[in-house]
Amino acid sequence: MSWRDLLQADDDETAVSPWVGGRSLRSDSRVFKIIGKLPREHGWYSFNLNGRTATVGESVDPDPLTDLVVGYLVGNRLVVDGARVDPDP
Repeated sequence: MSWRDLLQADDDETAVSPWVGGRSLRSDSRVFKIIGKLPREHGWYSFNLNGRTATVGESVDPDPLTDLVVGYLVGNRLVVDGARVDPDP
């Protein structure tokens, strides 16, 4: 077995996520670098994920039953309700 056998295949995935600015996208516990053109305004977009990069797809409306996220917008980050906050970092 070589190290190449341990690498994850670059399968294209699609994710729907809010974009609030910048060139990074957080999806689950992963961070992707957005390459190419950025959207003109903040909103929900589909992103094509490949490895550690993402490209912006089309503007979409989130499914209210599966993509509902409740929390607070702090700067350009969304802090979801129920997030654990360490009082003594």
